[in-house]
Amino acid sequence: MTAPRPRLLFAIPTLRPGGAERAFSTLVANLDTERFDVRLAVFDTAGASFLQDVPAAVEVVDLGSPRIRQGVAPFVRLVRRLRPDAVVSTLEHLNQALCVSRPAWPRTTRHVVRLANVMQLASPVSRAAVRALYPFADGLIFQSQAMRAAYETRLSLRHARAAVIENPLAVERIRQRAADEAVVPGYRSDAINLLAIGRYEPVKGFDLLAEALARTPAAVTLTILGDGPDRAQFEAQIARLGIGGRVRLAGYHANPYPFVAQADALVLSSRSEGFPNVVLEALALGTPVVATPVAGLESFLAGVPHCQVARDISAEALAEALSRFVSTPRGRTPSDVVAPFEASAVARRWEAYLLDVIAA
Repeated sequence: MTAPRPRLLFAIPTLRPGGAERAFSTLVANLDTERFDVRLAVFDTAGASFLQDVPAAVEVVDLGSPRIRQGVAPFVRLVRRLRPDAVVSTLEHLNQALCVSRPAWPRTTRHVVRLANVMQLASPVSRAAVRALYPFADGLIFQSQAMRAAYETRLSLRHARAAVIENPLAVERIRQRAADEAVVPGYRSDAINLLAIGRYEPVKGFDLLAEALARTPAAVTLTILGDGPDRAQFEAQIARLGIGGRVRLAGYHANPYPFVAQADALVLSSRSEGFPNVVLEALALGTPVVATPVAGLESFLAGVPHCQVARDISAEALAEALSRFVSTPRGRTPSDVVAPFEASAVARRWEAYLLDVIAA
């Protein structure tokens, strides 16, 4: 008699464009559905562009709740009906809400929390919530050793089943999409073309990037893909700095990979990150990266040719890193640097980890 497949329920607020959403949809798409019964609960599927990445073998449950608070009760009912062996959640507001709801779950259902970033370490309220709730989870997943060290050092958050599992990268799919001739990045042939991707919000550090760009030669240009609440403020900043002619705000693109593949470098100016997927995607396409020292990138990129990491998170340090990049011979990065992040390999590590948690 064949043993039943372990039942896994993944939970995420939305599948709208974002790093955590891309990582989660890629992970779910690469789990072995012949070995595992996999379902994905999405609190709000409106604008869920990554929904197309989820295979038909994975049932998607739309809870129809734009607010996490409103969706907790429907989620608990779902858990009680499905009785999964493990629930895996991500993004901190959802992680914490589900931790609070845990007493209403079946006793045999495990809860694994995937931590999404280190931003909450700056908030006393968030730090208190993490200290109070996460020790009672059945497992904690960090995206990098640097993230794990930050939580353990600042919060003394040590868990018997804590592990580091990197974000999965669908390498071949990224390369296929990068070859899409219908997407024309429109870079200048007479310029050094830098690319940044993300939402216009303080954590992405585009204000630092604008200040840094203003200190580089006029031949250095910047394209930004994305939208967000602070776009108008950023537009005013580049006008004030007199670099409007060197910056192109290209908005959101469903397929950013031709832009990434044809850029001279991808710039990550973030003030905080869990582990930036966009860095891995750039390296998979051979595109060098210039970055602030977040998420352990100072160590990860140290041996990668043509990449530069700023000495600290400031406009001055980022300008120095950009100047080093501009003044040294440029080339492509070796694509095998991303081999450990290949989606199928990461999915196998998740499967082994979840089986261990379920068996405990």
